[in-house]
Amino acid sequence: MPSQLSQLVYYSEVNEQNKLELESLLHKAQDHNSKNYITGALWAYGKFYIQVLEGERAKVSDLYHNICADPHHNGVVLVGCIDIEERDFADWWMAFIMDTDVNREAILKYSCSDRLEPRKMSHQRLIQLMKTVKLSQTARSD
Repeated sequence: MPSQLSQLVYYSEVNEQNKLELESLLHKAQDHNSKNYITGALWAYGKFYIQVLEGERAKVSDLYHNICADPHHNGVVLVGCIDIEERDFADWWMAFIMDTDVNREAILKYSCSDRLEPRKMSHQRLIQLMKTVKLSQTARSD
């Protein structure tokens, strides 16, 4: 039986006492994800991390549980985990979404205000928003 492809979305609050430099966090994520064929995107927005993880269900689940135990995150909340036919972030081991004026403008398209409030957004709306905004960092290199 083939492995099931899954997409998981969560958000957490940044633990200021254990805050990693984002560049270090991204390199660590890209290294881990490339070895486990996990793709996705991370948005550091104010006090929140919003992240999409895509890959084999068991590997995505394991990574999510590691994130829940990571002291760099407070109050990890699972927004949703669904089976998917194809990846939305297939070109990215871990894309990074910067907090820019252009990206903030996109928030209003999928939200009730111009502020990103992940507590008030569904899995589907967060995915659509994250696919709309400008991604940065290098694409996957195989």
